[in-house]
Amino acid sequence: MSRSVSKLLMLMMLMGSLQVFAANNKNPDETVLINQTSVQDAGGFPFKITAPGSYKLVGNLVVPVNTTGILVQSNDVTLDLNGFSITGGIVCDNVGDTCAPPPARDTSGVEAILGVVGGQPANIFGVTIKNGHVRGFTNGILTFGGVVEEITAQGNLTGIFAFDAVVRKNDASRNHVDGIACNQCVVTENVAVFNQSNQFHLVFGGVFASNTAVGAGLGVNNSNEVISLNNNSCNGTRC
Repeated sequence: MSRSVSKLLMLMMLMGSLQVFAANNKNPDETVLINQTSVQDAGGFPFKITAPGSYKLVGNLVVPVNTTGILVQSNDVTLDLNGFSITGGIVCDNVGDTCAPPPARDTSGVEAILGVVGGQPANIFGVTIKNGHVRGFTNGILTFGGVVEEITAQGNLTGIFAFDAVVRKNDASRNHVDGIACNQCVVTENVAVFNQSNQFHLVFGGVFASNTAVGAGLGVNNSNEVISLNNNSCNGTRC
């Protein structure tokens, strides 16, 4: 082997080592960029977020059937879908009436429910999920606490399912069951259209304000003292 070829190989090996070092020693204040390739490089779906910080999609994600897309397991995470989509293996018609295949397990485009705090499983808080599209899951978004905003959740079984969260400025339409299902949430400025069961399903307290529901399904299934500010519209009628 010539000396010049040997030097070239050594340089390539050094550059590869530097790339690995940089990836493993990233500044924690930097935004982590996510696309199909980076997910596969990290071991495939679900892509797990296990540290606080900022995360952003830089491409669409296509997720295998019966698999969750992104699994958030840390407090204090901001996940910006950046206008891109997360698409699962369930395919619904254009009104959400017929969806196939039947899921073998519950899946989510983004799930932020449980993490590990002090070495023990615990609910996580302070997660913001925003600005993108989810389709083809049991739940488009499933979250405990935090904020869900500016998400388009269409063609799922349930569009957005949240607990103790702020759910605002989303479009949850043409899903097979509920558009937005929420326990003890602030639900404001959302649109839910032509979901097959409830446009909004609200229980165990919370606030319901400035939302729009359209379709033959029940506009608002409101129970257990959810406060409606009466400025919501269900098929053109206050609700």
